Amino acid sequence: MPVIGFLDTRSPDYTLADQQRAFRQGLKDAGYVEGENVVIEYRWAEGQMDRLRCLITRAGSMSR
Repeated sequence: MPVIGFLDTRSPDYTLADQQRAFRQGLKDAGYVEGENVVIEYRWAEGQMDRLRCLITRAGSMSR
């Protein structure tokens, strides 16, 4: 099953409901439904830009 990384500079506490809904809808429009034929890995930098770099590096290594 394909895995998509969702990275954000904020924390999961930040209200992202509209953005996540739009993201999932875009995937659905392309034929992907979370939990059915695609996995979404959520990662949060929580405002720490140095942490974001690390998350990007890890996400890149997951796809190999």
